Amino acid sequence: MIIATIQGKNKKEETITTLNGEFVYGDEEQRCIDKILANTKNIGNIGKQKFCSVNDNFIVFIDHPEKDDIGRIRTAMVFYNKDITKEEIYKTIEKMGLDIQNFDKLQKEYTEKKALIKGVILLVATVGTILWLKRNL
Repeated sequence: MIIATIQGKNKKEETITTLNGEFVYGDEEQRCIDKILANTKNIGNIGKQKFCSVNDNFIVFIDHPEKDDIGRIRTAMVFYNKDITKEEIYKTIEKMGLDIQNFDKLQKEYTEKKALIKGVILLVATVGTILWLKRNL
């Protein structure tokens, strides 16, 4: 499952939402938006572009290349589970008019940061083990 939503360009244009690459409206659209919002509670500042993980899901806040009618940046929210293929993600990104290269950049930054954090944790654990062994042997 992949959901994406973004505000319209002006007051007349409604929110634009997709579910699995297809536009949704009415109650189904509201359920999709509610699902995204339910998973953003503990993310912190959602006013900037970022790539986050929540349990086995990912939430991406990504700016749309087109601003609204008074020049504000429109940030889309893309929510998907770990089972979604890159092809399905790209289909949704394109359908929403978002920039695939920007998505890839955000995902790469997330992956590199996650790898760095794992490396630091591993280093601290190793040093801690060595110090403990020196003390107790």
